[in-house]
Amino acid sequence: MPTFTLDNYITTSDEDKKENYRKAILLAKEMDRKFTDEDVLASDFLPNGALYYLHIYKGNFDYMISMRNNLNKYHALYLGQVRGILNVLRAELARNEKEQNAEGFPQILDLFEKAKEQGLKRPRIRFLIEGNRRAVIYAAISTGKNPGCFYVKVSSDYAGMVHADGGADWRLNQNEPVKVALRALDNDPIKVLAQYGHETGECGICGKTLTDPISVSRGIGPVCLGRVGRN
Repeated sequence: MPTFTLDNYITTSDEDKKENYRKAILLAKEMDRKFTDEDVLASDFLPNGALYYLHIYKGNFDYMISMRNNLNKYHALYLGQVRGILNVLRAELARNEKEQNAEGFPQILDLFEKAKEQGLKRPRIRFLIEGNRRAVIYAAISTGKNPGCFYVKVSSDYAGMVHADGGADWRLNQNEPVKVALRALDNDPIKVLAQYGHETGECGICGKTLTDPISVSRGIGPVCLGRVGRN
């Protein structure tokens, strides 16, 4: 049975330990399943990432305390033990994300529901980040990988996803400017849509150029305003 020794971990530089841990976190967030033995064996960073997590762990989970005692006593851990540590990390990340998403973005979801009720098949909501970067949030296709979810792009680059329950995924939670902009959109959708229209000259729903004086003044066209449930 493969083992992972403390000696190998100790000889790794502090920077490399942190980098291995960072990579382990990113992989754990991307996976939709638990880590397997095969994952650990195929990786050049997961074992050291697991040992670093064990080293900095501050909780009181009996399994983690037992693994730390075993490592101190035997200077090595078995493959299954390393896999278990990584799955503890994955569970902790999932709990943290759930707590961060407790409030969610209910008004944004409500905008999409109202737009769909008005006949828009794939509505898009446009907004600005930090006053000048264009962003858009739109619904994932119902037959795709994430039905009921909403994708966010900033200047055509994928920035993350809002789950069907209104919570943000880990990418959005790590992108503070996007989170701030989404929170502003959720707090006052019409105000944010109007700001987008005033700055870009385009409607924040359909993306068309605003020409009517009244539409230009309020930053959104009358048809699209009705589509999101406002008259």
